[in-house]
Amino acid sequence: MYELIRMHAPYREKVPRPIAINTATFRKLFLLPAGFSLVELLGVIAVIGVLMLLAVPAITSLNRAGQMGNAVDEVASLIELARTEAMARNTYVWVGFANLGPNSTGNTSGLDTVAAAAFASPDGTATSSLAPISLTKTLRAPGLRLVDGSWTSSELSSDLKTKLTAEKYTEGTRTPAPVPLADNPTNRTGLTQNGITFNKTLTITPQGQMMLKPQPTGTDGFNFVISLGLQRRPVSASPDDAALWLYGGSGQIRTFRL
Repeated sequence: MYELIRMHAPYREKVPRPIAINTATFRKLFLLPAGFSLVELLGVIAVIGVLMLLAVPAITSLNRAGQMGNAVDEVASLIELARTEAMARNTYVWVGFANLGPNSTGNTSGLDTVAAAAFASPDGTATSSLAPISLTKTLRAPGLRLVDGSWTSSELSSDLKTKLTAEKYTEGTRTPAPVPLADNPTNRTGLTQNGITFNKTLTITPQGQMMLKPQPTGTDGFNFVISLGLQRRPVSASPDDAALWLYGGSGQIRTFRL
């Protein structure tokens, strides 16, 4: 009887016995290493330092190129806006430019800065004795200077002048050199904003034509090409300058970069 009961007893699973692991084995199998050695840490720091030294000049160059590109786009947009306003209002509009020194009034950047703003005639004429009306806020481009933007410029880099020479504007059999805005001897008076006097003037007629004469009469024509150059200041060993050509008759604006 006893044998039958033992034979028909419920089956019991065998529970595996726990494996005894000493402390050293447990650390080796389940715990992470304690950390880097001092030599390994110094090696990683040295590699990171070398990579940063290699990256900084490239980042600086990209940043400078981005600043110049933004300045060119902003100046072109300002002139296009002024031309649009001149035709929409049927009035004369002036775009004034100024080169500000690091300590000039209205310049808080501490750098050479190009400033610009647009003004409209209050009565639609170019010879009005009334104060011009401000159309825009002052545009500032720090770290730059307005210069001659033609292929004869003494301030632009030789590489950019070579590019400009290849892009000469041809009017029939003539190839007139662009007239530099920076060298304009006569300018519209009364163009002031935020303590800045704009002493380089681009005049835009109600028909959208552009010229450098600040108070044109009905018989004055437009300039075929007007040039604006932007030079990095202080001048870098790696040239980073630009030029804008304004086509006085059509209002087209072309930009040139290295």
